[in-house]
Amino acid sequence: MNQYYFNASLLTFSSAVTVCILAGNLMERGRQDACTDIFHRLVILNLIYNLMGSLGEFYMYGGGARDHNFYRFTDVLLSLAYYGLLHMFTKFLLTYISGRTQVSKWWLIIARILVLSAMFLWFIYLSFADGLQSSGDGLRFYHVSNMAVYVYTVFILIILLAHRRELTKVELLILMTFVILPTMASFFRVIKTGLVTLQPAITLSVLLISNFLHMNQAMRLQEQEKELAEKQRQIMMSQIRPHFLFNVLNTIYILCETEPLKAQEAINYFSRYLRANLDYLTGKEIMIPIRTELEHVDYYLKLEKMRYGDDLQIVRDIKSDNFWVPSLTVQPIVENAVKHGIHSRPEGGTITISTREQENYYEIRVSDDGNGFDPVASANDGKQHIGLRNVRERLNAVCGGRLLVDSTLGEGTVVRMYLPKRESERN
Repeated sequence: MNQYYFNASLLTFSSAVTVCILAGNLMERGRQDACTDIFHRLVILNLIYNLMGSLGEFYMYGGGARDHNFYRFTDVLLSLAYYGLLHMFTKFLLTYISGRTQVSKWWLIIARILVLSAMFLWFIYLSFADGLQSSGDGLRFYHVSNMAVYVYTVFILIILLAHRRELTKVELLILMTFVILPTMASFFRVIKTGLVTLQPAITLSVLLISNFLHMNQAMRLQEQEKELAEKQRQIMMSQIRPHFLFNVLNTIYILCETEPLKAQEAINYFSRYLRANLDYLTGKEIMIPIRTELEHVDYYLKLEKMRYGDDLQIVRDIKSDNFWVPSLTVQPIVENAVKHGIHSRPEGGTITISTREQENYYEIRVSDDGNGFDPVASANDGKQHIGLRNVRERLNAVCGGRLLVDSTLGEGTVVRMYLPKRESERN
């Protein structure tokens, strides 16, 4: 196979890889910071660098003379793109490190001097006629220009080693590829004269850095989502706790006037409730066993039972109690059933609590035979049924669960919670 054709094909492939990298960057451009924006420009320069090299090799494959204007044009653009790549990588590297620690401005100034010196010497070399390029004067500028690039390579390694404590081992290794791989490619070209190795080596480094940046961004987004979910959970917990405590204290207050002995018993239940649920009342426990959550519900219902007496009937149908739920999910639903279902009926009513294990999820159901409500009207009223909304949002945020409400005016309400099983719990 003709060497020029092989080089052109290799550079075309490198260009195609660079286009894929560029497309991936453009798809996430709305979430880019200063560092990734600089890297985006670096990718564009790498694309120009590969394309110009590919065009030049195809031209030589066609038997073109080296003094042809088209070849000169591609050679100049290729050189500008190459030195632009070196400069842009320096900016990218220093911007990346500056996100961890303060970076001296002299790093960039010295790097610019090295790159500009190498570029100036290279263009002097290109200004020689073809015959003179191989002469003593031409080769002198050629070698000095390459030496400046090697000094730049060592300088970049010095920057990385100077800031190694601010970088992880993986980050250090990935960033070093931009100078290590091209250096290896240059030495390989000495062994295999005429083979294009520099552009593919730089493209491989750009690909590795791009993938690393994408993984970092995905991890940051995941952490931000977790933090957001935790903040929402804490906000919702703060809304639920005062509401529940107010109801309990109000029940005890009423009993103090009517039945002081029962008030003492209620205080005993209330203290047991606080002792048993102190951790997740303070937001320390995110997921708890369903048995613990049902104990929490029992303490609450005993307090309400002392208030309502026989007007409040409780039916428990627990078929599964070996799974975990987000804290304070069942109790607000039961509280809602008592307040909006039973309290509004003079004759009282019945609350049924049941659990079921299905193939891929667990189901918790809380139903009452109270007056029910209009779900559409309730959705437009931000003040009503805040407990339902909070539980729905927390279920989704903490474990990807769902909450469905089926209510009919005059007949009652059924609330179903679906908690997906973890992979280890599935058959």
